[in-house]
Amino acid sequence: MTASENLVNDLTKLIYHSKFHEVKKLLEPNFSKINKVPILLNALGISYIETHEADKAIEVLNQSLKLKSKQAPVYNLLALAYKNKRMNYEAIRLAKKGLGIDRSFGPLYSTLGLAYLQVGQSKLAVVNLEKSIKYHDQSEHYQLYSGVLFAKQHDLSATNEEFLELANKIYDLAFSKIPKKSHKARPLGQKIKLGYLSGDMRQHPVGDFFANIVLHHNRDKFEIYSYDNKGKEDHINDIIKQNSDNFFDISRMSDSEVSELIYSHDLDLLVDLAGITDYNRLPVLASKPTRKQALWIGYFGTLGMPEIDYLIGDHNTLEEGDESWYLESLYRLPYSYLPGEPWGIDQEIRDLPYQKNKYITFGAFNKMPKITPDVLEIWSKILNRVTDSKLLFKNTCLGEEMTCEAILKFFDERGIKKERIILESFSPRNEFLDRYNEVDISLDSFPYGGGVTTIESLTMGVPVVTWHGDRWMSRASSSYLKVLGHEELVAKSLEDYVEIAVNLSSDITALENYRKNLREEIRSSEINAKNFVKHFENAVKEIVTKSA
Repeated sequence: MTASENLVNDLTKLIYHSKFHEVKKLLEPNFSKINKVPILLNALGISYIETHEADKAIEVLNQSLKLKSKQAPVYNLLALAYKNKRMNYEAIRLAKKGLGIDRSFGPLYSTLGLAYLQVGQSKLAVVNLEKSIKYHDQSEHYQLYSGVLFAKQHDLSATNEEFLELANKIYDLAFSKIPKKSHKARPLGQKIKLGYLSGDMRQHPVGDFFANIVLHHNRDKFEIYSYDNKGKEDHINDIIKQNSDNFFDISRMSDSEVSELIYSHDLDLLVDLAGITDYNRLPVLASKPTRKQALWIGYFGTLGMPEIDYLIGDHNTLEEGDESWYLESLYRLPYSYLPGEPWGIDQEIRDLPYQKNKYITFGAFNKMPKITPDVLEIWSKILNRVTDSKLLFKNTCLGEEMTCEAILKFFDERGIKKERIILESFSPRNEFLDRYNEVDISLDSFPYGGGVTTIESLTMGVPVVTWHGDRWMSRASSSYLKVLGHEELVAKSLEDYVEIAVNLSSDITALENYRKNLREEIRSSEINAKNFVKHFENAVKEIVTKSA
C-alpha cells in the first residue's frame, strides 16, 4: 500500500470516528501539497463543515471541483456548507446540480429536502426526504423519517394520524431493540431528584425558557440535574450551570455512557427538552435510565416511545379527546405549558409606531421553516385588505438574497409592492427584541406557530393574531393568549384570522391598550416565572408519586 493510500485510509477512519480536528491537523500544514488532490480536499472540506467553518469548506470544495468537475458527493458537501450559512436557495441549486450528475446519490435528496424546509417549502421537503430513504442504508432510515415527520408538522395538509404513524415507525426502526434499564422500588427522599436533558442549554428559545425555570426551582424540595448535550458556553449556559445542583456536559459522551451516567444518579424523573429536534439523545431515553421520563417544552408531539411515560402540555394544547394521537400519558398543566417569562426581556417599550408612521406595521419574526406558502397567502390577503400597511419580516434566513427575492416575488404576484415588505436578517437578541418597537400587530405562523416569539412579542406590548388549529404546534400561542384573557386574538379558522388582523388594524385604541398593559399582565399572571415553576413542581410531584 502506498503512502498516499495509507493517508486516505487514516483520514477515512478519523472521519468515521468524527475526529475532524485531527483531520485538519493532518491536512492543513500540507495544503500546498494536497490542493491538487480532490479526495484530500474533500476530506478537509468535510472536516470544515463539521467544525462549523463553512467558508473554508466552500473554498476547498470548489477547488476540488475545479480539478474534477463531476463529483456528486462534493456538490452535496457544498450544498451542506451553504445550508449551514443559511444560504438555502444556493444549497438547493447545488444539490440539484449534483443530482444532474448522479440521481442515485441519496444524500443529495436529503440535503435538498432539508434546504427546502428551511425556506418554508415543507411539501417539497417531504418529497425529497422520502426519495432519499430508498438510497440509504436501513440504519439511517430513522433519521430520514424524523426529518419527514418534522417537515410534515409544518404542512397544513398533514394530519395527527400521520404524525403518530411516523413516530411509531421511527421507534420500531431505531429504538425498540435497545436494552432497557431496570429500577428497584424505593421511597422518595427528602428532595425529588429531577433531571433535565437537552442540547439547548444555551442562547436558544428552549434555553431562554429553561434558564428562568432553574432559577426559580425550590432547591429545598428538588435536587436539579442538568445534562447538556451541546456544550456551548454562553450567559444562558452559565445561569443553568449556577442554578443546577449537578451539571454535566454530555456532548462528547456516547449514548451508552450517558445512559449509565443518568442511571447512576437514580433520578425520580428525567424531563427531555428535545424530542426529535437537533442534539437529541433519543437512544438514551429508549434505554429508560430513570424510573419515569417525560417530554416537555422542546418538541410538540408524540415520540411513539413507550419508555416516555408522560407528555406535559396544558388543557389548550392537549384538548380532551386528543389522547388517541399520543402514545404517552398526557399531563395537563392548569395554565399554559410554556412559561410566560423567558430570560432577559427588559427592553423599553416605546410608543405605538402607528402614531408616527400613520400606517399599520405588521410583524412576523418566526423562523423561516414555519413561513410556508399557505402562511404567505393568508398574509397577502391581510395586506391587500389593509392597503397602506407594511410587513416587517425578520428571521435569520433573510440574509440570503435569493430567499428575499423569492418572498418579494410571491407578494408582488399578489399585487403587493416590495416597498411594503421590510426584510431583515439576524441581529443580537437585544436588537431583535427592540425591533418589536416598530411593530403594531404580530402575525403568527401556522400550522407551526410561535412559542418564544409569541411571548417576546406580547412582553414587548405587541398583540399576536393566531389560529388555534388541529395540532399541538398550532396551539402554543393561543395557550398564552387564553391564559392572559385575550381570546379575541385567537382565530377559529383562517378566514377568522384574516378578519381579526384586519379589524384590529383600525382599532388604534385597542393597540394602545395592548402596548400599555400586556407586559404587566404577563408578570402578574399564573405563567410568570415564579408562579409557573410552582405549577410545574406540583406536576412533577404528582407524576413521580403516581403508580406505574
